Amino acid sequence: MEIYHDFDLKDVTTFHLSVRARRYVCYDSVDELLEALRDFGSGPLMAVGEGSNLLFACDYPGTLLRSRICYIHESREEGDEVIVSAGSGVSWDDFVSWCVSRGYYGVENLSYIPGTVGASAVQNVGAYGVEAKDVIDSVTTVEVATGRQRVWSVEECLYGYRDSVFKRPGNVGRYIVTRVSYRLSRVPRFVLDYGPLRELAALPSLTAADVRERVIAIRRAKLPEPAETGSAGSFFKNPVISREKYGMLCARFGEIPHYDVPDGVKVPAGWLIEHAGMKGCVLGGAQVYPLQSLVIVNRGGATPRDVLQLMGKVIGRVAMKYHILLHPEVNIIGRPSVMTLTFLGTGTSTGVPQIGCDCATCRSSDPRDSRLRASALVSVGQRSILIDCGPDFRSQMLAAGSPWVDTVLLTHSHYDHVGGIDDLRPYCVQDDGIPVYCRADVADDLRARLPYCFSEHPYPGVPRFDLRIVDDRPFDVGDGLAVTPLPVIHYRLLVIGFRIGSLAYITDAGTVPGETLRMIHGVDTLVINALRHTPHISHMNLRQALDVIKVVSPRVAYLTHLSHEMGLHADVEPTLPPNVKIAYDGLTIEVPT
Repeated sequence: MEIYHDFDLKDVTTFHLSVRARRYVCYDSVDELLEALRDFGSGPLMAVGEGSNLLFACDYPGTLLRSRICYIHESREEGDEVIVSAGSGVSWDDFVSWCVSRGYYGVENLSYIPGTVGASAVQNVGAYGVEAKDVIDSVTTVEVATGRQRVWSVEECLYGYRDSVFKRPGNVGRYIVTRVSYRLSRVPRFVLDYGPLRELAALPSLTAADVRERVIAIRRAKLPEPAETGSAGSFFKNPVISREKYGMLCARFGEIPHYDVPDGVKVPAGWLIEHAGMKGCVLGGAQVYPLQSLVIVNRGGATPRDVLQLMGKVIGRVAMKYHILLHPEVNIIGRPSVMTLTFLGTGTSTGVPQIGCDCATCRSSDPRDSRLRASALVSVGQRSILIDCGPDFRSQMLAAGSPWVDTVLLTHSHYDHVGGIDDLRPYCVQDDGIPVYCRADVADDLRARLPYCFSEHPYPGVPRFDLRIVDDRPFDVGDGLAVTPLPVIHYRLLVIGFRIGSLAYITDAGTVPGETLRMIHGVDTLVINALRHTPHISHMNLRQALDVIKVVSPRVAYLTHLSHEMGLHADVEPTLPPNVKIAYDGLTIEVPT
């Protein structure tokens, strides 16, 4: 067993991103694995293979366990079939090569897939019409908590498309694969239904080696070599949609490549990405691979954040054009240490300039003085979260380049905060609609204002909302990201702000209760409303906002929900304390998670 501390994962993951693990342990036997679990099992722990299907979004705070259990042998024969067992640390392509060289059929279509034998059983790797589940006979694991060994039949593994029992909620990280047994054939059983392989059927004496050679050539032609260009192979799963939806898409966009599957139609994600205009797209050091849009590559110097932001951009473009939501095939571990907040709007209900007003602020040529109704977009990890959706939402999103939104948080139901909610329809691609988190009274108002969106048989094309009622308790918006409601008083109305990590966002507060102040004390970044200089019945003025900021003691605070009466940005900001800034439309800031 070898143990490395504060280990750079750049050379042991195929994305070649510079992230670190607290500890990296290589074990050569089940006994060494059990020893490692006894020594390091009390903290965060995860099994890894060749790092070919992993994206570490941040440094890993625990122990990574790398299997070097490497053997291949024939276990038994059953007629025309042979059971071949392999240690979890065997390179997958080495295993395929070993089988093909001995004339065993079943895995040749899976040639040149990076990763290990152990990963094949967890991920259910697949290519060209064949998946690991088609040949797996059994999987042997060790339970992390107890050290117990278990042999799973292929039925018990509950395999699905890039899925298994080992990836189901409650089981992730619970078991570590140590051995996989495969049921292979001594007689040819070819699967040649997928595009480039069909022509092989005409060969007079086709062998598994012939299929392997062709598959390798195809993959080399369109996929980057991991040693030369960092990637995790296929980044996205090929989506499965209903036949009805497929027909509607073809009627609109013409013939779309597809493969019939039992529960619908599988559409190539690479085709969707390319035809959504994302082929070759670059963001920082990450790029959608020009030769195969299904792949995101590290062009050199990419950060996890670059990759995740590009992923979100791809998902958004495909979703808005084809109403198909792509899901990553890559396993994303953790989340970046930094989130971004973009102020989509920083004005009050009248906006700035205000209609009919010729004050200096409304006549200002400084773009920082032009304010749409208050709204913000928070991007953290895989999540893109909209806070409020006012009547300016459409123009705000166009100005921001039509970024993706997968979650909506609503502070309250006043028109300047929900008036643009019908314009969310390009983002309503989930079957149940886009998740909208709000209080029960806000949900009731939305149902009353937009009854056509909540009817039993809605008109085609109307936005669909998955209303999720929140109270004063934290809630999870996905991927383990917690959001804490922050109750404030807006005259006589209870309004909620939100805390996400070290960010607190509060708008339309006339009073901030003491308990809320305690909940946000010491946050890194506070966004808070400050309507004007003079008092107001339902909004804090500048003096009151500064008093709250003083109590909260954030590293930095940004003022939002401003009226034209606040005055010119250039005049007011220099008068503020050093850690207080005036937000403006389009401003993007970074906040530690």
